[in-house]
Amino acid sequence: MIDRILRHSSASPGVQAAISRALDAGLGGSKRMTVDDATFLLSARKSSEIHLIGAAADAVRSSRCGDGVGFVINRNINFTNSCVKRCGFCAFSRTGIDSEAYFLPMDEIVRRAREGVSLGATEICVQAGLPPNMHPDLYTDVASALKEAVPEIHLHAFSPEEVIYGAKRSKRSIKDMLTALKDAGVDTLPGTSAEILDDSIRKQIAGQRLSSSEWVEVIETAHSLGLKTSSTMMYGHVETPYHVARHLETLREVQERTGGFTEFVPLSFVSREAPMYREGKIGGMRGGPSGAEVMVTHAVARLFLAGSIDNLQVSWPKEGLRFAQILLQNGANDLGGTLMNESISTAAGAVHGQLAKPNELRSTIEEIGRKPYQRTTTYGHVSSNSQNIIGSPKLSEHVSTAEHVSTALEDDGHVSSATDEVTEHVPSLDEVGTGRFGSFHELIADKSRWRAKGVIKQPKGVSAGAAGVGGSPKNRGRRGLCSGGMRAEEKARRVVTISRSHTIVPTYECFNRCTYCNFRMDRGESPVLTVEEASEIFRDLVEKGEGDEVLILSGEVHPKSRRRVQWLDHIIKLCEKAMEFGLLPHTNAGPLSYEEMKRLGEVNASMGLMLEQITPSLTKTVHKFAPSKDPSLRIEQLRMAGKLQIPFTTGILLGIGETPEDRVESLEMIATIAREYGHIQECIIQPFSSGDRDKWQHSMDPSAAFETSQLPALVQKARQILPENVAVQIPPNLVSSGEGGANLLLDCIQAG
Repeated sequence: MIDRILRHSSASPGVQAAISRALDAGLGGSKRMTVDDATFLLSARKSSEIHLIGAAADAVRSSRCGDGVGFVINRNINFTNSCVKRCGFCAFSRTGIDSEAYFLPMDEIVRRAREGVSLGATEICVQAGLPPNMHPDLYTDVASALKEAVPEIHLHAFSPEEVIYGAKRSKRSIKDMLTALKDAGVDTLPGTSAEILDDSIRKQIAGQRLSSSEWVEVIETAHSLGLKTSSTMMYGHVETPYHVARHLETLREVQERTGGFTEFVPLSFVSREAPMYREGKIGGMRGGPSGAEVMVTHAVARLFLAGSIDNLQVSWPKEGLRFAQILLQNGANDLGGTLMNESISTAAGAVHGQLAKPNELRSTIEEIGRKPYQRTTTYGHVSSNSQNIIGSPKLSEHVSTAEHVSTALEDDGHVSSATDEVTEHVPSLDEVGTGRFGSFHELIADKSRWRAKGVIKQPKGVSAGAAGVGGSPKNRGRRGLCSGGMRAEEKARRVVTISRSHTIVPTYECFNRCTYCNFRMDRGESPVLTVEEASEIFRDLVEKGEGDEVLILSGEVHPKSRRRVQWLDHIIKLCEKAMEFGLLPHTNAGPLSYEEMKRLGEVNASMGLMLEQITPSLTKTVHKFAPSKDPSLRIEQLRMAGKLQIPFTTGILLGIGETPEDRVESLEMIATIAREYGHIQECIIQPFSSGDRDKWQHSMDPSAAFETSQLPALVQKARQILPENVAVQIPPNLVSSGEGGANLLLDCIQAG
């Protein structure tokens, strides 16, 4: 066979020699293809050389896999595109607070899985962004919910990147995280997030991504636990043929140790919407592989991995079905899945759609004289008389159910319930249109439901994955359904929530001169926190796992100052940098104009401004030289945030000269605005903390003083006044210190 393939080739002697060695290895010889030979062949671009390499790969494919070409009927569920990382190649992800960031509630995730199974799916593939502030049990909750709803399905879920993120969020080891996922129902893992397994390349295209060694660790640990995985490679950007060859060698070495890879999938870099390509900041960046490169890469992968990973899959979303036929003649033996909801390649600019119907895949295969077969995720054959999958060939055209409550899928994909017997036509996947499943672009454009910004600010006691988001804008960000059917605010009252927040101060400069303030500095006295300095703080927080949120607390530059725009731009840059590290920004920068607040709201998960007190008399005492502490101005700010639907934190400051009646009136004002707009998420009850500028207190009316022993009663009063979905917060650092502080803190918690 080797002689026959080489006999009429006009390829160079060097290529012919490398092919001869590769064929000898691929057809059962004693030697394996080397990295040097792979690098040499991957560099081939002459048509005669490409043809020869492809013919050799096809011969090895025929010898090892026969003429069968497999495909799986599956459904992708990318349940959120909110992500803490900013990978240069990814056009799918959004920050957690982006208006285009979505987060499917658990019932919608389950509905999509049931719909997929009703159309013949044997696999559900779950991958998503890494949502900020993620509940530690989100991934296991999703897996458990899917397995409970469709226990017969094969759950192919969670990439190595997600495994590591889940482990960090839940404070588990990688092994324990994988064990938890397996126990929750995960059957196999997608071997994505591999890109190129060379850290010099990874640093250029995705500096925050897991390292090559971490990817291998997750994969090998999964294999040791009996969880098989796929393997992938993304190419066509800044890598060289040598990097590709080394990547293949790493996969081969892992497979020899574990035997846990089911297939290898080369993934062409789709550049059209990729940030790193559009921005042009990386030297040597290509706009994806050429057609010749795609052919050679598939062919060399077949030759290099022969006898190690024998299933070579074509990614039709990236290559299209017509080009897939060429690749099936260059070593490939699999067309992947039907997908139904392909989002990631589509987001990057791929134009080959989100669904390949089974009959389309069969025709694609048959047109080149090959034999199609439907397979399982792990490459077993799906029998035509499968009994467990609704919509499979064996079942009749109609399905009858007579359960107490049956679930029927309407034409638009929504769920309807009925208490009587339902007889309905169950179409096959070949009969339905793509419009039934919706699309990524429709999902990010629909701002009326499933916005991630509402989910990531759920009370800490509520799993983001279980929370329903949508409905009235007034409810967005706080309300939803918990997994147990309890309203979020009802469940929140049963837990004490905390926020792992770290405070940074861009500048202490402030034009206000509050009599009691120990914070402010005059212009020229305050250092300015640079973006680089903030980056080091953020990096340290992330590496140590010590924070989810960043409170950006800034002094105020005068509204009429020429430096005002520069001041605001700097705060925005700090917010953006925090999000690059997966941290949620929360900014309090004093009163803002409508346009300023709108700009800041776009880069913040939430914002804040203390009302302090609505007592007008304070403008003649402690706030005499602080124009921005005017109560009417602060009330206007709360309403402005409500009109912009910015999740907002406010509160009252105690012991600055107000009366007990003033405190109640201030709380009532906050409650009124909260009910009007629904955007206030918490109210801080904060005792004044005196410092070295508290001499003014000596002349204060004794009746206006505030003793911390009064706090529990005031917390109880606040709980009575404020809407149920507004949390009451007390600063533990100002309450729990000193003798009896811990008991006082507990008393406040008991009070509400």
